[in-house]
Amino acid sequence: MVAFVGHSGSGKTEVLTETVRRLTERGYAVATVKHAPALDEVDREGHDSARHRAAGATRSLLWGSADAALFWRHGGEGNLAETIERLFPDADLVLVEGWKRGPYPKIEVYRRAAARPDGPLAGEIDVAAVVTDDPVAVPDGVELLARRDPERIVVWLEERMDDPAAWTVR
Repeated sequence: MVAFVGHSGSGKTEVLTETVRRLTERGYAVATVKHAPALDEVDREGHDSARHRAAGATRSLLWGSADAALFWRHGGEGNLAETIERLFPDADLVLVEGWKRGPYPKIEVYRRAAARPDGPLAGEIDVAAVVTDDPVAVPDGVELLARRDPERIVVWLEERMDDPAAWTVR
């Protein structure tokens, strides 16, 4: 599991989706998780699935013509890693969008226009790499990856996929 983190508007989704596209073209099975602290807004009060859960259903599956979504209340006690292992057993790699305070190796997506004036989160939180096209300073051991070179981002991930010890987290 690897988390793509950064400030709102930094381009996390754009970088993550391009990375997923390139990895799947190479034959990898990639799963994604979006950290969504405001998930209750998706399953809003009054909607059928929310009413099912309010009535006591432990899980509520929304089944559309081509897509599905599963809701359940973990009460803040759920273990994301165990849940991901159970839900995505065939994934070669799970990419998480967000969750900058989470326990997984992180790649920060940084865009100066979307960030605080003092630069990337690297140094404030542990990140293995920063994806940016802006000139920035990062702590020693943190890799700089050019946003305009998505192929390099994928190769960098591939080099670390099978060896968790290869992650230099600062």
